[in-house]
Amino acid sequence: MALIPDTGKRIFGETDVDLKGGGSYNTDDAYDLDFYPEVGTGGGRAVLVVTVIVVFEFADTGSTPTLKWAPAEKTKFMDDYKTQCSSVWGEKHQLVTANPTLAAKVAGVIFKIETMESGAGATFSHSHWNVKCRKVSSPRPSFTRPGGGGSMSNGTAELNSLDLTPSTPYGATGTRRTAVHEFGHMLGYRDEYPVPPSASPADAALFTTSHPTDVDSIMYFGETIYPRHYVFFADWVSRQWVSKDPVNCKPSEWTVNGTMDIARAGL
Repeated sequence: MALIPDTGKRIFGETDVDLKGGGSYNTDDAYDLDFYPEVGTGGGRAVLVVTVIVVFEFADTGSTPTLKWAPAEKTKFMDDYKTQCSSVWGEKHQLVTANPTLAAKVAGVIFKIETMESGAGATFSHSHWNVKCRKVSSPRPSFTRPGGGGSMSNGTAELNSLDLTPSTPYGATGTRRTAVHEFGHMLGYRDEYPVPPSASPADAALFTTSHPTDVDSIMYFGETIYPRHYVFFADWVSRQWVSKDPVNCKPSEWTVNGTMDIARAGL
């Protein structure tokens, strides 16, 4: 059954959350977080809503013949992006605390992805990521810049029109959707597949080598969301409770599924 937050009773929230990922992989203004009681549970359960606002710039390809985005194609791509990313990433694990003083002890995680096309209205609105999406006829590399946004600008990424279609990454046997993988970078997570031999030290820092056998991971070659992919959310909830009640709460007491915390995630 879908999680429904009681939005009239927000417990706490933060706009433009900054992240400190593994190594030097930091992401500023990655998303907004809001923590609510779950409707109909008497307050014992909660819902964390992750809001990611993405501005798309759709680029045509000036090849012969020129590949152009039709207005309906732009709308469909943004709608499918919201649906696929929120479906793959949302409601996969629970955030749990054993603290007896808290009314909420279990929280689910859902994603609210908002999209808009670039323009004057989008430029001056509250958003997190600018994504350039190019119309292509064959695959091409996509990427997310790990620095994220800042006080004056959004984080940036580049996708293409094939990135919501399942494909097989080089060296893999299964499939994944590139746009859904890149969304993981927007959430602050590094690549988990082997570091390419030709990678520079700076590029190698964008990888973690802690999970070499989890080939089905969303940050490797598959689309499985592991508990470690929710630890930033558990860590944030812990810190918010400490701020709210420093006497009864301590850092890192919220964990994923009751076991995984940020220190053991191998990020």
